[in-house]
Amino acid sequence: MFHSSLSRKVAAFILGLSVAVSPAFGATVQGEVTADNTFMINVSYGAGQTSTVVPATGSWNSAESVSFHIDETRLHNCTIQIVAWNDNSFLFTNVAGLIGHLSGNNGTMVTGSSAIGLYQTNISSVGGGAALNASNFENWMAAPSQTPTHVSTFLQNFWWAPNGLGSIGFSQTPTGMQWVWDSASTWSGHSDYLSFSFPCSAVVTDFPAPPPGPFDEDHFSCYKPIKVENAPSEVELFIRDQFGESAIVIGQPVLHCNPSTKHHNGQDFDIENRERHLVCYDIIKQDTVFPPAVEITNQIEVNRYTSDQEREMFCVPSKKREL
Repeated sequence: MFHSSLSRKVAAFILGLSVAVSPAFGATVQGEVTADNTFMINVSYGAGQTSTVVPATGSWNSAESVSFHIDETRLHNCTIQIVAWNDNSFLFTNVAGLIGHLSGNNGTMVTGSSAIGLYQTNISSVGGGAALNASNFENWMAAPSQTPTHVSTFLQNFWWAPNGLGSIGFSQTPTGMQWVWDSASTWSGHSDYLSFSFPCSAVVTDFPAPPPGPFDEDHFSCYKPIKVENAPSEVELFIRDQFGESAIVIGQPVLHCNPSTKHHNGQDFDIENRERHLVCYDIIKQDTVFPPAVEITNQIEVNRYTSDQEREMFCVPSKKREL
């Protein structure tokens, strides 16, 4: 890694994790990690019950995909630990850091949270991790920790990702991610192993998440296009829904719908996915369908109605860029 023709290897650690529930194995933690130069991830359920779930790996300019499981029936004494270190080869390499987020069935945590503890081990990283064992990890998790220090924005951009985190392979860069470190300055870091740890319960719970309700998805406000710059060609599709299937031909866009917030009966409903818009196209050819009578329930009303034998339009999830 070079800046201004000076080789400066910085022990920088990046974390971007998401959590999904797998009934067979517990909670599956998946994410993207990179380090300059090396990181590893351990999970502990108490003394003598610590294992390395992601072996020592890392390449500072390439995000690594990681995946491991947490037993949510043993959360009372469960800790996730990330150990990061450098190669200790130059004066300016004596630093380490962390940035990222965790999302699970118990909420979201980003770096900088008081739930993350940083322990300066005072064990030199010259050995490159070869001599580390479960006893080391458990001692570090049990030791008093400090809150990681935020790195200045200038140094974050200068050292690690001047072209953005996407340039080194991160597919997600959640709002609020903050570089944290043992020091705010790259010149006063340490050449020791750095231990970052937090309780598994910060991201995982043994209570199953409630199923989504009928009103948890986005609402939309729809607008009628009055001037279409490039008239689309007719497109043939085959579609199937709960009322039947049909070959159709779609023509011009007739509605543009934006995700919308709503205040109704004293309750606020936020936008779940701000990137998802809808563009609805006129259906100009189709087969006849025979929809049944239905009863609908929403936050506006409960009602019953029948539909005619033709679909009005076909709506496509779309991205939007304002001009």
